[in-house]
Amino acid sequence: MLSESEKLENQAEDLLNELKTSRKENPRRIWVFYGIDKAVDDILKRKLDSNFTLTAEKDATCADEFGRIPEVFYTKILIYQRFNSL
Repeated sequence: MLSESEKLENQAEDLLNELKTSRKENPRRIWVFYGIDKAVDDILKRKLDSNFTLTAEKDATCADEFGRIPEVFYTKILIYQRFNSL
C-alpha cells in the first residue's frame, strides 16, 4: 500500500504530465497558490521547478487588523512557464 507521501508524489507527477501536454497547445503561464501546507505544496513545487521556469513569485500574505498572518491562507503565488517560453 502506498504511503501518503507516495500518493502525493504520484498525484503531482500526474498533474505535471497534464501540464506538459496542455502547455504544448497553450503557451500561457501556470499559476500556483502556495503556502497553506508547505510539506504538500513542496512536492508539486519541486516537480514544477525541475520542468518549468519560475518567472515570478508574488506575495499573497494576508494580515488581520493586528498584523498577524493566519496560517490558513496561501502566502505566495508562483508563476511558471516552459523553459523555452521566456
